[in-house]
Amino acid sequence: MIRFFLFIFLLIHSPAFAGSYVNSAKWSGKDAGYNDCGFTGFICTMYTKNVKTNRSSVSLGQNLKVYANGEEIDSFEVKRIYYDSSKGQCWISKERKKKFKTYFATFGCRGR
Repeated sequence: MIRFFLFIFLLIHSPAFAGSYVNSAKWSGKDAGYNDCGFTGFICTMYTKNVKTNRSSVSLGQNLKVYANGEEIDSFEVKRIYYDSSKGQCWISKERKKKFKTYFATFGCRGR
């Protein structure tokens, strides 16, 4: 069980280097996670179970709501989308910086 969580943590902790930044993304995967480092950036909360959004596609500038266990945990304007085509994974963030710490990550994704 600990190995499973460690595996998930390593997969979604930070974007891989094999991808690129895109303007929009569409996903159909059920495997998703949300990492929120809040205002300080030091204390982070990671959600990995029952993470969903209010939509299955998004473009830069659109709003995205993130839910965990049926409760809204964040709502934000999308400012960065990172897409790794080799894994079919996207990281969607409310931060403009290239190495963002707060993001929604999902598999079964296609960046455009």
